[in-house]
Amino acid sequence: MQRNENESFSDYKARRAIANEAVKQINTQAKGGDGVSARYNRPNKGVVAYSYGNLLRDHFAKKALERLKAKK
Repeated sequence: MQRNENESFSDYKARRAIANEAVKQINTQAKGGDGVSARYNRPNKGVVAYSYGNLLRDHFAKKALERLKAKK
């Protein structure tokens, strides 16, 4: 959004704030309203213990342990 030639900065800020709020409303409606955040069901997001690498390592460690127990 550009500032008009004869527009004061405070008028420009007010016009920009109104436009930004309108865009936020459009985005909220497009996403299905004011429901629960999409990240609400991902409480472990960003926790290193639950990272993809750690889960993958745990998976293969369990498989290796099962093979070792099967040999005995």
